[in-house]
Amino acid sequence: MSCASMTVPLEFVPVLGCKLRDVHKGKQRACGQTDLRVARRGWTPPTDNVFSEARGLVELKVGTDKFTEAQLHLELVSVSLASLFKQGVALLATDCLTRWGVWSFDRNNTISGVWYLDSRAAIEDFKKKMETALATPSDCRTS
Repeated sequence: MSCASMTVPLEFVPVLGCKLRDVHKGKQRACGQTDLRVARRGWTPPTDNVFSEARGLVELKVGTDKFTEAQLHLELVSVSLASLFKQGVALLATDCLTRWGVWSFDRNNTISGVWYLDSRAAIEDFKKKMETALATPSDCRTS
């Protein structure tokens, strides 16, 4: 069975309090955390890297907190460094009411994001991005 044809059930797992990897550029450093990790159902991290098999992240903002695109980019870069799916990961950002956004790597080292008015469209796009990651994990890619 090829990696592209595998059907893998996924689950959302709370990861509050788990730090994402620090992202460095020159003397600048960014660190942070996220709310939910999407990974294979029943998967337990064999190490302290809870993001090693992450297909996606979900960032929730409630109340008056606002998303910044820089924050979303940094979270996506951070999880791509920790996950075996590398730049195949995706991020869903939402306030669960009016804002739904999906961020991913378009091509090598280029991130794009889209804000949706319709939650269903955002969730479908997020699923599609993660299915792409499922079809191309680093252990299935050819060098």
